[in-house]
Amino acid sequence: MFSKVSDNAKVFINPDAIGFGETYGGLPVVYKTVLPTDYLTYKVSGNTVTIRDCKETISGALAIPLTYDGKPVTSIGNMALKNCSSLTSVIIGNNVTSIGRGAFVRAAAA
Repeated sequence: MFSKVSDNAKVFINPDAIGFGETYGGLPVVYKTVLPTDYLTYKVSGNTVTIRDCKETISGALAIPLTYDGKPVTSIGNMALKNCSSLTSVIIGNNVTSIGRGAFVRAAAA
């Protein structure tokens, strides 16, 4: 079904969708309610990206994106998800190699 995709590729599905298992087309399924680009602020530095901030209105499950603007998201900055108290979970892939101090202060999923 899918060809020429990264080994880290995932299928994001609305949690209200039915009929999906743990995989779809051989890729892992992530049930997700929000698009990270709508709620996160990014800082691009050279060839890497850091998540700097989030809108406090973000809710549900959040999957930290693998890339932003074609560059890998490698870190979550200091206090980046502070006060995001309506998150139910945060999925962090192995692309993230650094998590800043207080990144999840008062974040419900933390």
